[in-house]
Amino acid sequence: ISPERGRELFQNTLDLYKKNRDESIYKDAVAMCLLDGNYITKSERRLLVSLQSILGISDSKAYEIEDNSKW
Repeated sequence: ISPERGRELFQNTLDLYKKNRDESIYKDAVAMCLLDGNYITKSERRLLVSLQSILGISDSKAYEIEDNSKW
C-alpha cells in the first residue's frame, strides 16, 4: 500500500481506539455514580458533564451510555 494509505489507515485505527477508550472511561464513571443507587446526584451530574466535555462525548452518546448503564 502507499505511504499515504498507510497513514490514513493508521489514523483511522487510532481515532477508533480513542473513541472507544473515551466512551469506556465515561461508562465506568457512570457506573461508579450508580453504585449507591440507580440515580445520579446533582454533584455527580456536574462531574459527568465535565468529564463528557473533556472526553468530547456528544450529549446523545452520553445519554445512550447512561441509559444502558441503569440496572
